[in-house]
Amino acid sequence: MLSKRERIIAIAALVAVLILVGDRWVWTPLSDWRQELADQKLLVLEQLEANQRLMHTRRELAPRWRQIVKTGLPTDPAASEAKLLYTLRDAAKQAKVNLATVQPERPAGKGELREVIVAVSGSGSMSEISRFLYRLDTTDVPLRIERLRLATTDGREDMKVDLRISTLWRQPPKEDS
Repeated sequence: MLSKRERIIAIAALVAVLILVGDRWVWTPLSDWRQELADQKLLVLEQLEANQRLMHTRRELAPRWRQIVKTGLPTDPAASEAKLLYTLRDAAKQAKVNLATVQPERPAGKGELREVIVAVSGSGSMSEISRFLYRLDTTDVPLRIERLRLATTDGREDMKVDLRISTLWRQPPKEDS
């Protein structure tokens, strides 16, 4: 028979072993599983938020896209280029920005949608250039500003702006004879 002291030590050892086993086989796996669920929840919430932003952006841009589809993309690169040049000159005129150079390019492309690119440089005050950029941003012509550089001129309030802007035109599918 065990003495009182030995029984207390045996009970303490048994409790320590049970705690160790419980920690290794129950508590730690449960804790890891709970942490994994929390991480998955955060990931799902981030994806939900991104999807909600996407849906909001889609709702905002849907009227503009309908307008673009309604007017149609030109099937001629010259028409697309002319439309872009007119839009650039009109926006510059309304914003009172002086366009120094306008250089159109027509890079070779593959697929149905092709690009017309125009390099533009000009000058004006900060407010004039911001009005110019705003007019380009809100136009019905589908365009993308690929490069934008702003610089101040020496000791003057005028700023220089260099843009590389592109728009799309649609290559009609070739018909088989």
